[in-house]
Amino acid sequence: MQFYQHLQMCIIFFSFIYSHIQISWVAYNIFKLFFPTFF
Repeated sequence: MQFYQHLQMCIIFFSFIYSHIQISWVAYNIFKLFFPTFF
C-alpha cells in the first residue's frame, strides 16, 4: 500500500512537470512567432 502511494505521488509529480514543459514550449513558440528578431 505504501509503495502504491509513492507511485501515485511520482505519477502526479511527473505529469505536473510534463504539463509545465508543454506550457513553456507553447509560450516559447508564441514568443518566437511574435518576436522573430530575437531568434
